[in-house]
Amino acid sequence: MIEFKNVKKIIDNIVVLKDISFSIDENSIVSFIGEENSGKTVLTKVFASPNDIDGGSIRFNPDISNFKISVMFDEFEKNLNMTVYEYFCFYLDCYGIYDSKDKIINDIFDKYKLSILKNANIDTLNVSVKKLINLLRLLIIKPNVLVLDNPLKLVNNNTKNLIKEILLENKYNMIIILTSNNMSEFGEISTHIGILENGEIAKFGTINSILDELDLLNRMEMRINGEITFAINILKKIKKVQNVVFDSDKIYFSISGNDSDKEDILRTLIENGVSVYSYREDIEILGQIYKSIKTFKDNKIINEEEF
Repeated sequence: MIEFKNVKKIIDNIVVLKDISFSIDENSIVSFIGEENSGKTVLTKVFASPNDIDGGSIRFNPDISNFKISVMFDEFEKNLNMTVYEYFCFYLDCYGIYDSKDKIINDIFDKYKLSILKNANIDTLNVSVKKLINLLRLLIIKPNVLVLDNPLKLVNNNTKNLIKEILLENKYNMIIILTSNNMSEFGEISTHIGILENGEIAKFGTINSILDELDLLNRMEMRINGEITFAINILKKIKKVQNVVFDSDKIYFSISGNDSDKEDILRTLIENGVSVYSYREDIEILGQIYKSIKTFKDNKIINEEEF
């Protein structure tokens, strides 16, 4: 658990953060959204140095020993002149992790099929790869809180999707804090949203409550059994679907169209192998579509009794 209470931060005699208050529970992905100079990066720096504030209080879970916070800033270190493997070793040494370094590093690169990068010189990598490497570097020490400042800025689409998958995969191991200029970047993976304006929190709450307040709730609700990211990527390719967001095992999205369009969207998901097991209140539509579809994309026969 994290609790900010009336936190204030002053830089060069300017109050950059004003009475920031919120609380975050475990297993949360929280995105702070705001325009340039709204206070996002300074908030990130407060997580990195929680004792260096000019007012208010910050409290972390007191029951966890060796509590660790990992922070990734928007800028990457320059002129490191070392390989990715050496960089990871250096980071583990900084945290006093000396045993099984090879295994720790190899495991994470094998897991994400990135072993080809181990011997690459960091200085020669592009922005997308550097941000991915930086994220993996933070994860190897298994922090309790992971804070990422603008992690998708200047990142290509393939790397964006991989970063989101990694964050979703680690959601249940830590609290994840993200910043962005755009709500759509992390809406589908966030459990909570904070909107920053001029150093203040204009809104903070669950993804659904924020969408309610922003009048974006004219949308469908769906629960699926399986890979959330796969289903979200399909939805994003459908022209009449907007504002796709994710909360636990549910997906929410706005739709421009009629009941026939809703049925077409659901049919598209099921035909692509997405196992949908509830769809708003339209249970009859769900049943009818399942009965009319005989196979998934991989030719697996659908057993109607399962649904």
